[in-house]
Amino acid sequence: MRKIMASIDIGTDSIKLVVGEMFRNKLNILASLYEPVLGMEDGLVINDNDFKESLKRAISKADDIIGIPIKQVIISIPPRDLEFSVITGEIEITNDNHVVTGLDISKVFKEALHGQIKEGKEYINLLPTSFTVSDGRKVRDPKGLSSETLKARGILITAPQRNIYPILVSLEKLGLDVLDISLSSIGDYYEYKIDEMKDNSGIIINIGHESTDVSLFNKGILTNINSINVGAKNIENDLMYIYKIDSTVARDIKENLGLSYVRNAKEENTVEVTDKYNDHIVINQLEVSKIIQSRIEEILNLCKKQINILTKKEISYIIITGGLTENRDFKLILNKIFKDKAIVGRVSELGVRHNRYGSSVGLIKYYDEKSRLKDKEYSIYSIEEQQALGGYDLDEENDSSIVKLFKNFFG
Repeated sequence: MRKIMASIDIGTDSIKLVVGEMFRNKLNILASLYEPVLGMEDGLVINDNDFKESLKRAISKADDIIGIPIKQVIISIPPRDLEFSVITGEIEITNDNHVVTGLDISKVFKEALHGQIKEGKEYINLLPTSFTVSDGRKVRDPKGLSSETLKARGILITAPQRNIYPILVSLEKLGLDVLDISLSSIGDYYEYKIDEMKDNSGIIINIGHESTDVSLFNKGILTNINSINVGAKNIENDLMYIYKIDSTVARDIKENLGLSYVRNAKEENTVEVTDKYNDHIVINQLEVSKIIQSRIEEILNLCKKQINILTKKEISYIIITGGLTENRDFKLILNKIFKDKAIVGRVSELGVRHNRYGSSVGLIKYYDEKSRLKDKEYSIYSIEEQQALGGYDLDEENDSSIVKLFKNFFG
């Protein structure tokens, strides 16, 4: 079976939807799209109809690209009002040879969760930190080990039901089955992770539209998130206020004229726009870049303060992501604030080479690893639908990833 999954990263100003296929531990992108979202504010649904229509547009566009309707999705939600707690569970291994299986892992997770979800809260994630077998060994994946018992320890993440249910209800009304709920921070980690990160502590910063999330990871496990109520939208607001222009023009100037750092900005690079009073004004790159740099400096300095609040431990890596990091010369301002201690994460998959997609791409990788831990296979499409989608022998394992990718696109 081909492992095809659709993920939706729900932000405060946009929906990022990615459909991908895992093949030999590599992700091939079958579809990706970015759709503005209405009805969201500060990470919460404030208008059910507007939000549902935004989702409907995104799903419809993805269906057109793939050619087969999407019926199942995994989603990431804005990290608002989260609670983190450590939980444990233990079961007996009851099969004849006492060998731990994926089914046993599912059972010990269920046991660990029993009675742990508080009233008014909704389960988001259970991130396993370790498994212990009966001889006392602690391992990350106990499958195949001989043991009389299996203990699990993990981080439980919950959020208020009022944050989650409006999203789930809208998806249900559109005929979509939500297979898993996660967080954009987890998607970011799985998109940018390298082997060295799984044994160290680090920070991932996602500069979003309305807010910036600073996430702490310890040995590959998300342990806390602090959010700052400032993001790319503040830059656009600055430009709107100073030049008396509307939001669309402000965003265009931010992305296509301004630089993140003034070093390479030129006064002679200009653009003529119409302001709110229908007057024609000329805006130059140097002035705009000073405005942008000032706000980015504020965001990054606030992030440094949040890192100190989150942990006193040594940090081995700091990764910055989010759409704003695509702005020209962002690395220059990042180096000014963080020196050589931080890097910009880069989405490298063909078809989604923009950092706005980092969370949704990584979410598919996360779900694939989660499924493999439990010895499960998944796909949003049946065998018959996969045949219609790809038009090639599904049992053929000799195709390279790139060959499969182009077969998917061109049949």
